[in-house]
Amino acid sequence: MTADELLDALREVIDPELGINIVDLGLVDEVTHTERRVRVRLGMTSPACPVGPLMRRSARDALLRLPGVEEVEVLPASDFRWSPERMSSAAREQLANRGAAPARGDLVQFPSTSRDSGEAETARGSEEQTAQPSRSTLAWQRLPLLAAGLLSLVAASWGGLVRLGWPWPIPEPAWVSAHGPLMVCGFLGTLIGVERAVGIERRWAFAGPIITGLGALSLLTAFPGRVPASLMSVGSLVLVAVFSSLLKRQRDLATVTMGVGALCWLVGNLLWLSGFSVPQLVPWWMAFLVLTIAGERLELSRFLTPPAGAMLGFGASTSTVLAGCSLSLMQPDWGVRVFGLGLLGLTAWLARHDVARATLSRSGLPRFVAVCVLSGYCWLAVSGALGIGLGSAGAGPNYDAFLHTLFVGFSLSMVFGHAPIIFPSVLNRPLVFRRAFYFQLIVLHTGLVMRLAGDMAGVSELRLCGGLFNAAAIGIFLINTIRSIQIRNSP
Repeated sequence: MTADELLDALREVIDPELGINIVDLGLVDEVTHTERRVRVRLGMTSPACPVGPLMRRSARDALLRLPGVEEVEVLPASDFRWSPERMSSAAREQLANRGAAPARGDLVQFPSTSRDSGEAETARGSEEQTAQPSRSTLAWQRLPLLAAGLLSLVAASWGGLVRLGWPWPIPEPAWVSAHGPLMVCGFLGTLIGVERAVGIERRWAFAGPIITGLGALSLLTAFPGRVPASLMSVGSLVLVAVFSSLLKRQRDLATVTMGVGALCWLVGNLLWLSGFSVPQLVPWWMAFLVLTIAGERLELSRFLTPPAGAMLGFGASTSTVLAGCSLSLMQPDWGVRVFGLGLLGLTAWLARHDVARATLSRSGLPRFVAVCVLSGYCWLAVSGALGIGLGSAGAGPNYDAFLHTLFVGFSLSMVFGHAPIIFPSVLNRPLVFRRAFYFQLIVLHTGLVMRLAGDMAGVSELRLCGGLFNAAAIGIFLINTIRSIQIRNSP
């Protein structure tokens, strides 16, 4: 057993979004071995990457398949700081040459438990690629958190359709008025909280999604009083504490941006608790989602090494978003216009520097994620333009268009793209990527185009059909995701 053999085994572990192995990405910090024992220290580009724990288990499985290896220990690298200089020339070429064919194993995001089956799935043209290792135990204790989030998504969609005008029965009439809080806090907030708790690997961090999950249940059951807003405020406070802990370990613009996003969620929830109406606080909720995603994408943009001056543009855009949020409390119309300007600035920056531009030409899951991300940016730009042009409507078709191009077009595009990565990490189970995932994205965008056209033209029938298509896209997403998660271990 040599060091080269160990590194070759570790090259079977592929980053799910980039489609490049962890050795060439420079994530392997240290490898030591004796005759039958191997120890590896593995770093991540982010200290709270939710894929980290499962990637370490994948590395362990890959090393245990080597002849003569009996014991493997894969640990997180302490004080690890990733930089572009850690990448190999092969990784740089793959990212720079966007038309290049995928490298060996690029079509398999994580190795399967069998070397033969792993090689079989790398065959070009295969429709299904394993996205996580199959030898793992389902994280049953996390299922209730995901269930609360997904129930919030279903209830928010149902309430939204009735709110649009579909004369359907609804199990709980309060879902109509709670449509926004269910979507933002119950679904997206809980999902982001679980993702961060898995990444930080601290039990106390799960208190956040547990509390917001309870808040979601209180909304689902129409619990009286300010209990839902109180629970969501406490849950978002835990997320702020998570990022405060992360900033002690790694201070960079990406982590600060995500931390400020969590703070925006807390501010919005406190305004909700204080009795402000949803239209008054909604820019803060929008900023939560936008800054969280922008911070995540900023981390990944380092693979393309954007120029130092580009960070000034990113900082200026995020500052404009925050200025718009603050101004909207005093001058709603001008506040939304400034907020929209910040959205356009962030869209331009992300569209220029996001690594999705490099992974769009790859195959399988990396391409699907890139399509979701880039199409989401289109809707973010539309939302920004609507904010600038229309200002604060507070109600009606213009308000509907401004909100849903961001909450549905932008946010759900990101959810669809990252669910094949995040869900396996949270559940600790493999997920098979299928080309059918594109169908849910097509239905989502088709419905939103119809809804936007109906809003702008004042045609209620288009709005109704567009809303129905959006709800159908969510249903297809849930069905595709559930049927793609591998519940049983492979033989």
